[in-house]
Amino acid sequence: MTNIEQYILPLDNVDLTKVLSTWTWLVDNDKSIIALTKAGDAVLKDTNNKLYFLDIGGGKLNLITTNYLDFTEGKLTEQVIEELLLPRLVDQLEINNITLRAGQVYSYKMLPILGGNYDKNNIFAVDLYEHYNLTGEIHFQIKDLLDGTKVEIETEK
Repeated sequence: MTNIEQYILPLDNVDLTKVLSTWTWLVDNDKSIIALTKAGDAVLKDTNNKLYFLDIGGGKLNLITTNYLDFTEGKLTEQVIEELLLPRLVDQLEINNITLRAGQVYSYKMLPILGGNYDKNNIFAVDLYEHYNLTGEIHFQIKDLLDGTKVEIETEK
């Protein structure tokens, strides 16, 4: 059984409103973060105590279960935990000395929705606010595009 605590970040001193600031187009204000994963995703609950998963790689918000306590009490299947926390990927990154410092999450060189892979060659450690801000902005800009649409991303130095 996966130890959830090993794959989530401490939320002490994290501005959760700032984390979701560029995701308000997808995450309405009846939802709040209960966990940030090392893999750069978020686990949320709503005012009805339903559990949601903010998949940063795919830019989707998915309902997981009708009781958020299933996450904290270890009642989710191992398959669901694997999807939420990506423990094998996180373990592989740590084995390869791609480690996180305080205030960091793993992020993508190229988002999976744009063709990037969920592997150590496409992932690096980055400031958590930078990760959520940039990925939220990118997903907002591409949210209405049809699958397969060619996208060019320009970066400023």
